[in-house]
Amino acid sequence: MVLLAHELGLGYAALKKISKVLGIPALHLKTYQRHDKRVTEIERGLESLDRTREQVRQAYADVDPDVAELLREDADAVINISVSFDGTWQKRGFTSHYGIGVCIDILTGLVIDYEILSSYCHACALKGNAKQEQKITEEEYDSWRQTHIDCARNFAGSSKAMEQESAKRMWARSVNLHQVQYTEMLSDGDSAAFREVVALNPYPGHEVVKLECINHAHKRMGTALRKLSSQGKLGGKGVGKLTAKKCKTLQNYYRGAILNNQEQADVMRNLR
Repeated sequence: MVLLAHELGLGYAALKKISKVLGIPALHLKTYQRHDKRVTEIERGLESLDRTREQVRQAYADVDPDVAELLREDADAVINISVSFDGTWQKRGFTSHYGIGVCIDILTGLVIDYEILSSYCHACALKGNAKQEQKITEEEYDSWRQTHIDCARNFAGSSKAMEQESAKRMWARSVNLHQVQYTEMLSDGDSAAFREVVALNPYPGHEVVKLECINHAHKRMGTALRKLSSQGKLGGKGVGKLTAKKCKTLQNYYRGAILNNQEQADVMRNLR
């Protein structure tokens, strides 16, 4: 039942409701927490990431003779790879207690690393409330804190900052964990995570380069045109007006121009 709850993204309260509907006894909270901890440990096992690492390294060796030669000389040699990075949250609006960052290898499409962040621990919240309501003393609370080694909270910043923090953690451990350097990063056009990674300088002597996603550029152009239409005199109906249809047309022209001139990216950047 606990594994089922994990697969469905449900917690203890939802599991109790399911048990009630099925007419079976619900697990006690402590029993649930014990099984939940075990399931989490299994799901977070690095065995699958180890297999991914080997597949990714082999894929780069298959397409790049230099990488193949390097790995023949040293099977644990560090290689450079390109990854796509993005973050998401349990709920929208930058109010979530839980977030996750994911690195996907561009060549193979495999998830090579992920980082789950939590700014909330239910056990800490319960004990904190008990202390506030004077059900336990300050000394009892401090004593409990010293023995509370399995705290679910691993991040103290804002929800918005979770994406940047997860990127920093994954870039910082990529060499030790996978023997790879994420030297090319494909992410949102306005990604603050990229700036944080650059400031971290995880690979001294090796620059982390940002790759631009055409789809994101296409989306940002549409957003900018619609904003311009709603704020200025260009908006409205009629000849010469920046209508919704015209915004869509210009947005598609912009995407087409990028696709058809990929070899002249530097020239396009310098156009005024």
